[in-house]
Amino acid sequence: MAPRMLAAQGTIPGCPEPEGIYLRENRSWYSPPGGWMAVQSGKWEQISVTGVALLAGDGGRNVFMAGLVFANAKAGDSGELRDQVGGKVGRWVITAATG
Repeated sequence: MAPRMLAAQGTIPGCPEPEGIYLRENRSWYSPPGGWMAVQSGKWEQISVTGVALLAGDGGRNVFMAGLVFANAKAGDSGELRDQVGGKVGRWVITAATG
């Protein structure tokens, strides 16, 4: 059964605090304000098994979570995170998956 919501943390070099990222089954996502992400909410897109693209509200590029497959995700999964605005590469990890 696919999760209803995923909670993740994203880290990038030069930013000591991880960014909280929440993905909902309705393909929306949000992140609490005050972190390193350029945008705090929008829609997400599953790009085959390549990963999940977090898009800005206007559809612009924001963050790509390589290797993440929403339907199969579980706590502890991790992979490469690409900040498509700032150009940095870091990591994402799923901290919780609700069913």
